[in-house]
Amino acid sequence: MGMHFGIIAGRVSLDVLLRGFGELGLELHQVRPLDRLEDAPQDRDVTYVIAGERDGASYLIDQSMLLSAGQTDLLAAAANRTGVLVVGCGAETVSGTFWFSAFDGRDLLRMFWMCRSDLALPFSDGRPLQSEASHPLDMDWDGDGIFAGLSELGFDYNAWLAAGRINF
Repeated sequence: MGMHFGIIAGRVSLDVLLRGFGELGLELHQVRPLDRLEDAPQDRDVTYVIAGERDGASYLIDQSMLLSAGQTDLLAAAANRTGVLVVGCGAETVSGTFWFSAFDGRDLLRMFWMCRSDLALPFSDGRPLQSEASHPLDMDWDGDGIFAGLSELGFDYNAWLAAGRINF
């Protein structure tokens, strides 16, 4: 099936990241903690953002893909407001869409957008990540390029997810 979600990662505690979003007009409310991702509700009529933190980084799973892909200005403003590294990335494999936006405080590090159903070439700004040489951001349906980019920037999404104790 492939990757079909977005991720927001920040080099800051979850409280600080969510407070930064709140100051910009996006309010996310914690419902309850979960021990496993599999325990999250599967209600298609409600949008949940799964969140947590590990090793000084916070992670949000954006199942709607609206925040990580469609709110780049919000991510840039949150990075600027908090002064830390904030990444929004993910893939929607039905249309072949891949995105990766990284901001370190006020600085744009990387911006990438590819939609194979609409574009012949991706939109690309900032310096390509070193990982893109062997793992392009739109490499495959499982998001290997996306995860390689996150890893290069110091985020270990899979370790966070495997550790358990997440919030939604």
